[in-house]
Amino acid sequence: MELVVDPGDEPDDNDDEEDLAATEEVLAEEDTQEDDGQIAHDDAVVKSLHDVAVHEMEAKGIVMSEAEKKMALKLFPAVQSLFNNASHLNEKFQELIDQDPELITAKRALDRRVPTRWNSDFDCLAAHLHFRNVVEAITGVSGNKLQTYRLSEEQWKLADDVQEVLKVFISFYIIIYFL
Repeated sequence: MELVVDPGDEPDDNDDEEDLAATEEVLAEEDTQEDDGQIAHDDAVVKSLHDVAVHEMEAKGIVMSEAEKKMALKLFPAVQSLFNNASHLNEKFQELIDQDPELITAKRALDRRVPTRWNSDFDCLAAHLHFRNVVEAITGVSGNKLQTYRLSEEQWKLADDVQEVLKVFISFYIIIYFL
């Protein structure tokens, strides 16, 4: 978006708000557009890093069973995709938040994954953990058809562990970025 100001134009606070809103809208559209080539590249990089990490773990005597690998690999797709195609469940989600006495929060929604935002995986996971009781309630009702996204107790434990590890990386990034 380009803003052109002619000599003699008077700044207007309303124009600033409109410009800001237009800029935010353009940025939001750019963020939501998926670049298939970039996604394919990222998928290949993740697969490669996954293979290297598994190999290094095995070399150090840490071996995951096939069941553990499957459980771990299903964690993020479940967390990131829960409401992508189920927006009609938002009203139920809001009601469950209101009914949960442990949730004293202004937060009212799960975070969505944004491929161009490096920390959105963490945000999705953190929101899922924050709303655990609500997520378990909504994914446990067969009529909602969300059983695919229901996490096992082991996956909830793994999600908690992964969140703690990601906090370290985010803290490190923030320290490096602002130094």
